[in-house]
Amino acid sequence: MIRQKETMDIKAVVFDFDGVCIDTETARFRSWQQIYASYGFDLPLDEWIKNIGRATYESDPFPYLEKLAGEPLDREAIHKRHQRAEVEIANGLPLQPGLVERLEEAAELGISCAIASSSSYRWVGGHLDYRSIIRYFRVIICREDTERHKPDPQPYATAVSRLDIAPVNAVAVEDSAPGIASANAAGLFTVAVPCPMTMTMDFSAAGRRVTSLKEISWRNFG
Repeated sequence: MIRQKETMDIKAVVFDFDGVCIDTETARFRSWQQIYASYGFDLPLDEWIKNIGRATYESDPFPYLEKLAGEPLDREAIHKRHQRAEVEIANGLPLQPGLVERLEEAAELGISCAIASSSSYRWVGGHLDYRSIIRYFRVIICREDTERHKPDPQPYATAVSRLDIAPVNAVAVEDSAPGIASANAAGLFTVAVPCPMTMTMDFSAAGRRVTSLKEISWRNFG
């Protein structure tokens, strides 16, 4: 059962990273699209969406490409191409609308901020440092920090535990259905902020849905 947000005393906000801080979901998809295009194929969006919000591929794009090509491909070489392209694309993307405003507002109000991500620390920490916003986060939980991953509650449970804050006093900001499921199960109030890649996901389980972080304020959340 979702708590009524009017009664919340917010002491922490836990952000997903990909799609919430930067639209890296699009960067990853575009990088794979480039590789597929180099072989004369197209990566279906409905296949890629299965992977969003998860620590491992639900639908691995490499074997799918190999099947389309009809011949063995060099997995290591292709993944290196993908990694170079996704970083290059992601580095050219802006921070998501309203993110810095909400981080600064939280700092002014004494609200702790954290990250709970299915991605690696190298990916998350690297981008946060590159954008000079890593200082806003007291805790950063990545896939190396938990045995189980989204939609399991462990990532969000670990984040609030390390902040020493009760889940009932924490808000989770997510762009994917697996992330919403994870945060709900951990007992946080959930705010869905879909990115372009996740607009068609079912967010009916979220406590609240907004189009961007510009629409909310921690000062009068409710």
